[in-house]
Amino acid sequence: IDRASSKAMDVLADKIEQEATARLTAARNEAVSFAETRILLFAIMAILSITFTIGVCWKIGFNILKLVGAEPAELVKIFTGLAQGQLNQEIALKEGDETSMAAQATLMQMRVRAMVVSIQQGVTEFSAAASLADKGASPTAIQDALREARKSIVSLNKAADRFKVKG
Repeated sequence: IDRASSKAMDVLADKIEQEATARLTAARNEAVSFAETRILLFAIMAILSITFTIGVCWKIGFNILKLVGAEPAELVKIFTGLAQGQLNQEIALKEGDETSMAAQATLMQMRVRAMVVSIQQGVTEFSAAASLADKGASPTAIQDALREARKSIVSLNKAADRFKVKG
């Protein structure tokens, strides 16, 4: 092989090497770009999944709070007070709330309070009638007092009819 052929072969080998290097570099760059794209898509999917999960949890919490009508700790305080006979506690409701647990607690409190007031009125009127009889009041005065006491009993029965008691 002469020098010219050797030189031509060296030039050809250099071109082939440059072409191979260029192709390998392009393939490596394409692989890196593909990997970066996959990482970016994975990150976007992760962010969307987290955002969706947070949104769903917030919506569930909001719906539960709407059903309850108050913070759970406040609701426990309300029902504990009702169970202990505290019929004068303030129950804060959101405007238009008629269906939540807090609204039902308010309704229960009002009904029980009305029944207690009816009982107190009946006892007072019976006590007044008994006092009149003890003091020797006229039969007409005693009958009037008993008539008022009977009205209280009717009112009390109406209030009690709202409650269903087994037994």
